[in-house]
Amino acid sequence: MTSKFEVRWSHETRKLHKKLGSDYQERFKRMVKVLEESPYPYGKAIKRLIGDLGGLHRYRVGKLRIFYTISSSDRVVYISNIDTRGDAY
Repeated sequence: MTSKFEVRWSHETRKLHKKLGSDYQERFKRMVKVLEESPYPYGKAIKRLIGDLGGLHRYRVGKLRIFYTISSSDRVVYISNIDTRGDAY
């Protein structure tokens, strides 16, 4: 059995997370559990980005987009940004 990934947040991302409503905060808890198990793209919610955003992954949570990178060797997921769909790209 493989070990879980550690999810780390930037300082700015933590501040943005605290400003979200309780509904989104609960959804984020579920998202973190998913990323701890496997942060790799599958389904519609998680996608690997291309072009100028290559190297990033996107997790869709309602109207919000969570951007992160993966360090497979360290087993770390680093959440770098949270933004609304309209402003994210």
